Amino acid sequence: MVHLRRVRPHDRRNRLPQRDRGRTGAMTTDPESMGASGLRAENARLREQLSRAEQHTDAVLLRTTRLAQVVTALEQIGPSGRINRIAGEVAQLFSADIGLLLLGKPDALMVASRWGVPDDELPDGPHRAPDPVVATPTTEPALVGPCGEAPLLCGLENFDVRQVAWIRLHGPEETTGYLLLGRQAEAPFTNSDAHELRAVGARVALTVENEKLQRRTQEQLEQLRILHQLSMSLAGTVDLAEGGRLVADTVVEVAPGAAAALFRRNGQQWQRFAAAGAEVFPEHLDDPPDLEAAELLSVRDGAEEVAVIALCDVPAAGLARALLPHLRDAAGLALGKMLLHEQTARQARHDALTGLPNREHLRQRLETALRQGRTVAVIFLDLDRFKLINDSLGHDVGDELLVEAARRLSDTVRGRDLVARLGGDEFVVLCEGPGSDDEAVSVAQRIAERMAMPFEIAGTSLRISTSQGLAIAGPASTAQTLLRDADAAMYLAKSRGRDRYEIFQDELRVFVTGQLTVEQELRAALSQQRLQLWYEPVTDLRTGAVAALSARLHYEDERGRCVPAADFLSVAEESELIVELGLWALDSACAHIADWRAELGGHEPPRVQLPLTTRQFAREDLVSRIRQALEAHDLPATALGFEIDEHALLQADEDRARHVVGELRRLGMHPALDGFGAGSASLTRLKGWAVRSVTLGDEFARELHEDPDAPVTRAMVQLVHDLGREVTAQRVGDPAQLEALRQAGCDYARGRVFGPPQPPGEIAASLREQLSLTTG
Repeated sequence: MVHLRRVRPHDRRNRLPQRDRGRTGAMTTDPESMGASGLRAENARLREQLSRAEQHTDAVLLRTTRLAQVVTALEQIGPSGRINRIAGEVAQLFSADIGLLLLGKPDALMVASRWGVPDDELPDGPHRAPDPVVATPTTEPALVGPCGEAPLLCGLENFDVRQVAWIRLHGPEETTGYLLLGRQAEAPFTNSDAHELRAVGARVALTVENEKLQRRTQEQLEQLRILHQLSMSLAGTVDLAEGGRLVADTVVEVAPGAAAALFRRNGQQWQRFAAAGAEVFPEHLDDPPDLEAAELLSVRDGAEEVAVIALCDVPAAGLARALLPHLRDAAGLALGKMLLHEQTARQARHDALTGLPNREHLRQRLETALRQGRTVAVIFLDLDRFKLINDSLGHDVGDELLVEAARRLSDTVRGRDLVARLGGDEFVVLCEGPGSDDEAVSVAQRIAERMAMPFEIAGTSLRISTSQGLAIAGPASTAQTLLRDADAAMYLAKSRGRDRYEIFQDELRVFVTGQLTVEQELRAALSQQRLQLWYEPVTDLRTGAVAALSARLHYEDERGRCVPAADFLSVAEESELIVELGLWALDSACAHIADWRAELGGHEPPRVQLPLTTRQFAREDLVSRIRQALEAHDLPATALGFEIDEHALLQADEDRARHVVGELRRLGMHPALDGFGAGSASLTRLKGWAVRSVTLGDEFARELHEDPDAPVTRAMVQLVHDLGREVTAQRVGDPAQLEALRQAGCDYARGRVFGPPQPPGEIAASLREQLSLTTG
């Protein structure tokens, strides 16, 4: 068996045959001692030895020349990018029939250059070098020997190769590949071939490294060019979809056959907004987790993931793979800015709390619809009792209710309708398209039904209703006039009892104008101190004495006319002026009581009964404000009583209503239920409220006036007495009606039968007169 020979690198001896070296060293015979025949023989031997030396020298010179030619060729191969010529150049140098240059790691070798081997008969790879080859020390020279004894063949045995020579190529840090030569004849590779192949291998390795370095440099330059081009393109757009398309197109450009898609987070959902090579991403796949084969690059806004770049079929190596980290950074920065710009633009056109279009968005959409001549109707709606809920249960509950109401509205309208929030609890539904003017009424009816259903907010079941105003566009309508008219119709719906809708008519404009005028006058009266608090006596029907004074608020307009509370209280309640009016009335009443006490010389005047409306009763600081006013004027709690509107108690949270009324009574005040019977308060609920007295609604007094027997009124008075409450009748107009009330068992009464309300000065005079009569 013939074994592969390893040529020792330190063997530098003359390559003449050993027998010739011995003979040369033995030539010590004296020519004179040799005969003629001996001299001829020695001359022949020397000529033969010289001839062989010349032949060897010629062979070395030829090999050296060819080696120089190969080196020169290799120097030209790298810069020109023709590395596939290396196998042919080296194979011809060593008279080989086949040559292979394999590059890569030992377990993944790829054919980089071939000579004498057809492409279709030997695959490019990957090929694997056997372990004995991998373990060969790097200082070993080339290995030569018969094909059957070679551990590294890569399929050469299939091409009648009988002799092989190969050498491992070494880069700066590790093996970079192998160079294989094969001869189909029996002519073996010599040790000299092996040494020369080693020299060639070193040069090939250097050429390969130079080629890799140049290719890497070119790739980096190409990366910079692509990234610069992408960055410049991204810098020129603020549209997220356009930016995403540029990123996806760049991926497909540098990696043909790959695909890219970009997704953005929309709440808890993912939404695709750009793609290239989209056949890899079917339309129904709008969620990155569904793309199991995709590589996901995250785009973040701080710590929050806001977008994802999904890549499929990107090559495992090469320019595209090297570009990915830089692409992610460049795209992430640009897309993050675009998302921020989009969010800013959206915030400018959408409500931050509910996400609905805002007033500006609605205006633009409405103007576009009117300009294009489309049929348009507007529904302006307001949530009844929302301010009460917001004040009593807190702003967090109020905000959650608004969000849920917005969601319910959006689910109720038609698909082409627009729901916008203007602010507070005001919403607008824009109905456009054929039939919208007729269908707007149906939409309003559906809204009323859906919004009347209970809202489950923070563990509490809340019920609200809506007041809606409808306006239908005419030939001369503008966005401003249409919204104004719908608002006016909504205001009319509120004034007519809420929980309804009204359609705008021309005469409504007069009504709305009057309401706005009242509000402006009321604000002026408050700021200019033209408010006045007068008092109406509440008479004890059993003794005829004045038991209390019921406060009545009015103001003087600029013409000096007295405007009673009945003309402005509803406007004040809707505009929130009622809170300021209530605080002013509380402080003024306490000041009047303090003055009366001083004038009466220590005697206590009758208590003053102040009205409490729905919004006033809902305030969290109600009791503390009352305490502050009493303390500021050094008054006992018994000096005040409060006539609480029945609607205020019914619309408030039941537990809170009980607590507030109970607290007022515990402090010594006189809480009374005003307007009992006018609403839906039952006797059962009356029993739960710690009020001291009940003021009957107007209809009971009218019933007594029309029918002195008045069985319903008499029964009501008796039931209230059975619950331990006293009964007060209001708006008593004549003595007959007064007598009927006395006969029915009423405890107290007030009205014009006892005279009109009086200013504080006249009340003081009346109290002094009554005191003098009593003490005289």
